[in-house]
Amino acid sequence: MIFSKPTNKKNLLLHYKNVDLQKQNLDPDLGHSNVWEISEIIRVFCLLGWNIELVDRSLRNWKPTREYDLFISNASGNSGHMFTKMAVLIPDVYKVMYAAGPNADLSNELVSRRYENFAKRNYLSEEITKLRYFDKININEIMDSVSEVICIDDNGWSSNTYKKYGKPVHLLRPSAPPNAFDNAQTFNLKDKNRFILFLGNGFIVKGADLVIEALRDFPNLKLDICGPFREDDMFWKHYKGEIRRNHNIETHGFVSIGSKKYYNLVSRSLWQIHNSAAEGCSTSITTLLQSGIIPVSNIESGVDTTSIGININNDFSDDLNSTKQAMELALTTDQSEIDEMLYNIYLERFRFSRQNFTLRFIEIIEDILSKI
Repeated sequence: MIFSKPTNKKNLLLHYKNVDLQKQNLDPDLGHSNVWEISEIIRVFCLLGWNIELVDRSLRNWKPTREYDLFISNASGNSGHMFTKMAVLIPDVYKVMYAAGPNADLSNELVSRRYENFAKRNYLSEEITKLRYFDKININEIMDSVSEVICIDDNGWSSNTYKKYGKPVHLLRPSAPPNAFDNAQTFNLKDKNRFILFLGNGFIVKGADLVIEALRDFPNLKLDICGPFREDDMFWKHYKGEIRRNHNIETHGFVSIGSKKYYNLVSRSLWQIHNSAAEGCSTSITTLLQSGIIPVSNIESGVDTTSIGININNDFSDDLNSTKQAMELALTTDQSEIDEMLYNIYLERFRFSRQNFTLRFIEIIEDILSKI
């Protein structure tokens, strides 16, 4: 996909995804927040007078079509294996890694540990197919070619995993969709005993299994589960019976942000819970922040919850117990502390606005372009 003008002299090669943009007829509000971010990156470079070649990360046979001045690649996950193939074809081009998650080696270690704990608790000896496990890339090889890193992050955990390579690392907070925004009128009407799990792919990686098992100790706690949980075969196989038998658990599948169902769900839940093995900055958390949902989350979820939520202090040998402790703390938090967290959420959620994303991205790109 090419975005160009005859008068533009500079060329950007952007390796991310264009399939979602094509499916949505270039309407970035219909999908994941990173779809809007891709469109905004393109818009910014167009305003700077650049031509942009957008290459989908699923493409396997890419070849250069022109001389490039800058290469930005979403190379932190399995799409990173294409980065190395593309980089060889354009050896002299300045290369920037756009990292949506932490160092793949560390991520794999934490994801493996999460699955090992899941297998141990469920007495499983069978081999488990791990979701969100990056087995197609060599992060050291990628970092040898990269000049700088732009890392999607908020609390510094993910971006710090790249600093050992001695390359400049720029922290960039993700954007949250504006149609998730709540004007705070419902903030004080939420049920203190209701949690929401709002997840994408990889329910075990993101701690949904821990929440289901923790609920056994909280018979009065209510839970809404939103996301494609049946796509995680292992999760659904082991918990579908328990979920169906527990009348305090409601499953909703994929819920579109801004839909009537979305607003109904966020208007009644006070807490969101997200105990991820590893990710850059959970957009599930940042989206629900716009709707006034207090996060109960761990540092590896990537969001700074210092004044706006409750931290899950994971002991990786017993992540179930740490999940229970955090849920217990949430349920026993007094109203004055809840009110303070909601007030802070109302103020701090703007750090994930689209405007902030754009301003910070321009700041980063100006710094990078000053070096090439």
